[in-house]
Parts: sequence; C-alpha cells; structure tokens
Amino acid sequence: MLQKFSKGYYLRTYWVRLTDESRNAEINDAEYASLKEGLYENVPIVMKMHNNHFTVTGDKNVSSQTLEIGRDFISDERYRRNPFKKNVFVAKPSVIRNIYTI
Repeated sequence: MLQKFSKGYYLRTYWVRLTDESRNAEINDAEYASLKEGLYENVPIVMKMHNNHFTVTGDKNVSSQTLEIGRDFISDERYRRNPFKKNVFVAKPSVIRNIYTI
C-alpha cells in the first residue's frame, strides 16, 4: 500500500532483493498492474532509493512486496545482504513528468 509522504512522493516498504543481472528494477506483476491501473496509466512507474530514480516494470516471477534491482545500483556495503527491508519512494506522476519531460 502506498502511503502519502510528500508533495512529490508516496512511500512504500519493500523487501529489496539485489540481483547480479543488470536489468530494469522489477516488482510483482500484479502489484505493477494495480499501480498502472490507478495512478500511473499515462506515465512510467518511477521509484527513488539512495538518491537515484529508476523506472520499474512488472514480472510474474517476483514475489509480492519485493523490489528486485541490480546489485551494482547500491554501493553501500550495509545494504549488500539479501534481501533487506527498505522504505522506497514512489514518485507521483507530476514528479515523473518533470524528470522525463513527458
């Protein structure tokens, strides 16, 4: 569930699982579809973690409440254990339009 955080972001807690593959960040396919239906019909889903924005896609093989992202995305050794629980910012459509000039 998304929690209101600020004018530009929602907050969501995910189990973050680092992968060795360099690919797009992914969340559960059903969760992705739910977000796209409601708030993100006309813009990509963008999240922010460690001051970096990234787009997210859906994958049926990703567990519920899990965000999978490439290991090279996080350089801080404290977050190298797998998986770890982390609050992740979910950009609101207005912020996404500013980032990607949509």
